[in-house]
Amino acid sequence: VISIAVISIAVISIAVISIAVISIAVISIAAISIAVISIAVISIAVISIAVISIAAISIAVISIAVISIAVISIAVISIAVIGTAIIVTFTAIMSTIVTCKTACMSLPPP
Repeated sequence: VISIAVISIAVISIAVISIAVISIAVISIAAISIAVISIAVISIAVISIAVISIAAISIAVISIAVISIAVISIAVISIAVIGTAIIVTFTAIMSTIVTCKTACMSLPPP
């Protein structure tokens, strides 16, 4: 009877210990999952900040590109204007030379 009672106390104590172990495990799993969720929330926040900053950079890049396109187009227009002026000047000089040569050719030899 005493030995049965000792065994039953031992069984009960093993059961209590196993319940305690399970409850600690459950609590620790819950703690880990809370930590995982909070890490996930922080990482989402970090990603969103990164996305916003990338968007800000891309807006800046687009605006720089727009400004540079405007600058290039102004440069192209000014080059075209200068080129047109050079062509007009060159044509005028060539026509003057041709006119002078024609006039010189029509003169009698000295």
